[in-house]
Amino acid sequence: MRILIIIALMVSISLSAQKKNSSEFIKEGKFTKVITYHENGQIAQTGFLKKNRLHGRWISFDKNGKKLAMGSYNSGKKNGQWFFWRGDNLIELVYKNNTIIDKVEWGNKNKVVLNNL
Repeated sequence: MRILIIIALMVSISLSAQKKNSSEFIKEGKFTKVITYHENGQIAQTGFLKKNRLHGRWISFDKNGKKLAMGSYNSGKKNGQWFFWRGDNLIELVYKNNTIIDKVEWGNKNKVVLNNL
């Protein structure tokens, strides 16, 4: 009996320790819109799938709703401009077929211009 109580306790601890992120999948024509959520209910990521591959614009957010990354996929591969927000800096990477071909780091003085992306 004691062993069953210990096992039940271990299972309940492991289940409560798991992240409780949830996801939504919404069919939109030939695309599937994906929205994943942080434990607090804020959106973690949003984007699209086409034939079960990442496709189109994707955006990632932190737990407070602040943008962390934004860019586009083409059939599962990063393509074009990607932006990564890190503190007061913005890092712009340009991808071609999932390979970085250019990088620019923007300081705080350019923040207003890029804030509404």
